[in-house]
Amino acid sequence: AAAVSGGLSDEGQASEPEKDAATYAMLPEMLIDAGKGAAKDALKTLEPVSPQYVALKGSLQEYREIREAGGWLAIPDGDVVETGASDPRIPAIRERLAAEGYKSNRSILTFVSTAMDAVEGSESPAKETAAAASNLQALDLDGVKEAFDPTLYDEQLVSAVKVFQQRHGIEPDGVIGPATLAAMNESVDSKIARIADSMDRWRVQGDIGDRFIWANVPSYSAEGWNNGAREIAMRTIVGKKQHATPSFSDEVEYAVANPRWYAPVSIVRNEKAPKLAKDPGYAQRGNYRVYDRASGAEVSASAVDWTAPDVAEKYRLVQMSGSNNALGELKIIFPNQYSIYLHGTPGKHLFDRAERAFSHGCIRLEKPTEMAEWLARQDGMANPGEVEEAVISKARKKFDFQQRVPIHITYMTVTVDDEGKASFWRDIYDRTDGIREVEKFAPLYQADDALQTASLEAG
Repeated sequence: AAAVSGGLSDEGQASEPEKDAATYAMLPEMLIDAGKGAAKDALKTLEPVSPQYVALKGSLQEYREIREAGGWLAIPDGDVVETGASDPRIPAIRERLAAEGYKSNRSILTFVSTAMDAVEGSESPAKETAAAASNLQALDLDGVKEAFDPTLYDEQLVSAVKVFQQRHGIEPDGVIGPATLAAMNESVDSKIARIADSMDRWRVQGDIGDRFIWANVPSYSAEGWNNGAREIAMRTIVGKKQHATPSFSDEVEYAVANPRWYAPVSIVRNEKAPKLAKDPGYAQRGNYRVYDRASGAEVSASAVDWTAPDVAEKYRLVQMSGSNNALGELKIIFPNQYSIYLHGTPGKHLFDRAERAFSHGCIRLEKPTEMAEWLARQDGMANPGEVEEAVISKARKKFDFQQRVPIHITYMTVTVDDEGKASFWRDIYDRTDGIREVEKFAPLYQADDALQTASLEAG
C-alpha cells in the first residue's frame, strides 16, 4: 500500500500529502479484502489516476516483456556514423533498435524485391510471391548479394535513428555519435528503473486535479490539461544545472502582457554590473533603467560605480517592455518561495535545440500568449481575446484569474505520448534519488508470486 499510494508511514498512519488521510481511513477494509484474496483490487484503489501514471504502467509492462525476451546487447564504441556510410556495427544497431520496437529492417529479400522492380520497370513496390519466383531468373543473384551491404547506414535506418533520438532528448539529425550511442547502450533494466521512478514521483505528486498546467523539466515541455485531455502543448527552456528549476505545485494567479523585468540582485551582481562597468551605454541599448533603492529615484547608469561591492544591493536594474525584454511578450505568475514563473523570451531560436537548459530557473515558454489565452478560457472573468490584444498593443496590462488553475512543475525522466510510446529524457540535474528510493521496495515485490503479480498491476 505504501509503495503504490505515495507514502504511508511504518506506523500505519497517514503521511503528507493530504490524500493519504483518506487512504488510511479505507485501509482496514482494504486489508480485510486483501486477506480474502482481493489484494490486486485493494491496491488498485490506492493508485494515482493521472493520465501519465496510467500510461507509464503500460510502458512498464512493455519493457518488462522486452527484458523477458532478452533485452538488447551493447553497441561497441567506434567512429561517428553518418547517412550513406558503412560500419560493421550497423547490423547490431538494427537489432538493438528492433528490440525496442523501432522499425529499421533491411533484409536481402527486400533488396531483391527492389531490384526486381527495377528489372520489370514496375512502379509498384509490392510483389506477389509467385510473381517474384517467376522473375528471379531475370536477376543476377550473385550480383545482388554482392551489392547488398548489410553494413550500409541507409535511409530506412536513418529514419528509425531519428525517431529514437527524438524520444531520448537528442538532436534528431540521424548521426550516430557519442550521445546517441550512449542512449542506445542504456540497459533495459535501467529503463525499467526509470519508468518505476517516474511512476513513484507521480504517486508522491498526489492529486493533480482535472484542470492544470504540467511543466516537466527533463522533457522541456509545458502542457495544459482539462478533464483528462491535453488541450495545449509547447516547448520550454528551463534552468541551467547551476540554476536548477525546482519541482513544486502552485496555482496561477495572474498574467502580465508586455512586462518589465526587475533583474534579481544575483544577476545584477554577477552578470550586469561587470558589463555596465565596462560600458555604461549597455543600459540604454538594453532598454534598462537604473533606480536608487533607498530613494526610488532614477539615476544615470554612467553615474553609478558598478565596481562597488554592494552596487547590486544599492541599485535596482529594470528592463522596460520591448522586443528585447528578457521576459518576452508575457509572464504568468504563481507567487512562490522560489520566485519561479512562466514567461516568454526574445531568444526564440533556442527552442530549436534538443537540450534547452539555459535559464536562471524560470521556465521560458515557446508560446506564452497562447498559454495565457488557454488560462483565460478556463476563467469566467477573463476574455481570451483581450490577452492577445494587449500583447499586440505593446501596452503593459495585468490579467487576474478568478479560477486558480494548478500548475505542477515536475521532474519525470520518462513520459509517454498519445500513441503509448515512452520517451526517456536526459537526467539533466542528475537526480537519481527517486530511483534508489524505488529500489527499496524490490524485495517486497519479489516476496511471492501473488504479490509480484499485484506489483506488476500496480507498477
